[in-house]
Amino acid sequence: MGNIRALVVDDTIVYRKIVGDVLKEIPGVEVVGTANNGKIALSKIASLKPDLISLDIEMPEVNGIEVLQALKDHPKPPVVIMLSTLTQQGSEMTIKALELGAFDFVPKPADGKMAENMQKVKDSFLPIINA
Repeated sequence: MGNIRALVVDDTIVYRKIVGDVLKEIPGVEVVGTANNGKIALSKIASLKPDLISLDIEMPEVNGIEVLQALKDHPKPPVVIMLSTLTQQGSEMTIKALELGAFDFVPKPADGKMAENMQKVKDSFLPIINA
């Protein structure tokens, strides 16, 4: 199999950078694009045809749940890994996302230094991608 084509979707530039950098460090993964909301993500999914999407749940315009609902009709839906903060509302949304076909979810590290947060995200992504 060739490279895994990844799309990073998050409304927070810091998390787009963290997740993008983490994915680039994983052998066999190529980050083909980023999007800061679900509307842009759906457009990029159609044009870039990613194999893997890291998807934030809470975003303006079109949120992660709405993106998942739109992907249900996709002929070859990409693997979706949700990123979420661990708030009560976030956990309910995560359960809904998993019901809608998300493969897994990774908690967003809420505090700590950039390097620590990158390591936490990488530690969460590696077993999923290597599965």
